[in-house]
Amino acid sequence: MNILYIGEGGEAGAKLVNLLSLKNTVTAVFAEKSVYEIECEVFYHDSDIYSLVREKEIEAIIYLEPRGARVDEVEKLARCAAENKGCRLVYIKEQPFFRRRAQKADAAELMCGGLAKNYGVNTLYVRTSYLYSENLIPEYLENITAQIERSRRLTPGGAADEYCDCLHTDDFCAAVESVIGSEAGDGFDTVELQSAYPFRLSAFIDGVAKRYSQACVEDYEESFEERGCEGYKSNDWSPEHSFISDLPSLLDELEENRSDLRKNRRNLALNAALKIGTVTAAFALEEMYTQFISVSSDLQFVDMRLILVVAASLMFGKRYGFLAALFCGTASIIQSLAGGYRWYVLFYNVDNWIPIAVYFIAAILLGIYREKMISRGRK
Repeated sequence: MNILYIGEGGEAGAKLVNLLSLKNTVTAVFAEKSVYEIECEVFYHDSDIYSLVREKEIEAIIYLEPRGARVDEVEKLARCAAENKGCRLVYIKEQPFFRRRAQKADAAELMCGGLAKNYGVNTLYVRTSYLYSENLIPEYLENITAQIERSRRLTPGGAADEYCDCLHTDDFCAAVESVIGSEAGDGFDTVELQSAYPFRLSAFIDGVAKRYSQACVEDYEESFEERGCEGYKSNDWSPEHSFISDLPSLLDELEENRSDLRKNRRNLALNAALKIGTVTAAFALEEMYTQFISVSSDLQFVDMRLILVVAASLMFGKRYGFLAALFCGTASIIQSLAGGYRWYVLFYNVDNWIPIAVYFIAAILLGIYREKMISRGRK
């Protein structure tokens, strides 16, 4: 089957594209540059969708809704599918981490149903639970663990009928593959992809609090093991992961990521302090030398301050070149004032600003050149 994937280029999108590529011909159009290795032909958001659908004889368009999705983009996909006979539109909508047990049709589902009717295109609306993996940790989990770590106390919040229904990205990809491989119906259909292990908000907070706090959390009538609903199942796929079972490893990964982040921040701070110290020491030596050669008319033609700016920009980039330019410009102004210039003469005479302007221009241009060379080296 010829499949066109459109949407986010994160872990869920990359995993889905790579899985579908094993048995199908997949073309991916990402909303942003993917940091994951993709095993198919990849385009980006400004690509001509109409041309791709026609040239590659696309049979199914999979749209994994990214953040900030627009109605006109979805309508464009519906027109593309309608203009290519037999092409099917699969719209995938990720649900929030926590939501009410009662599930109502949302705006995206109503929109897809209207477009399917208006354009006569076979459309499948897939409502999927919140996607997670070891590298894709829910933001709510990060926030709640940070809250417990700060206060060492936590009181369960939220209504009793609020529940979490998370789906592992591996289960999600297997489910979508199963849905795509099924026979296409006519008109507009909906499918629910969810875990078989939903749990209450209070139960989730209780599980996290037991790890990070000695706070007493009252019990609720529903436990982790009790199922509030059954997950989507077929002969080819059923959920294999439970978020609660994965929670210890997710918390371990979260702690490791935080530890790495703190370590990286410390290293960046030390590196920045070293560079600032180097620029400051070089500036002090340069000023000492400048004062020393002030008695020699020949050596005064050499602008040591400009040399310092050039060296700092080429060694450390534009940020530290700009710092060196700021040091040298300030020193130049102080030297002029100490030499008897009135402040209004110094500031209103354009010629006095030319050396300072050259410092900053050199810092920016050479700093940009240095950073481009570094980025090329990384590639």
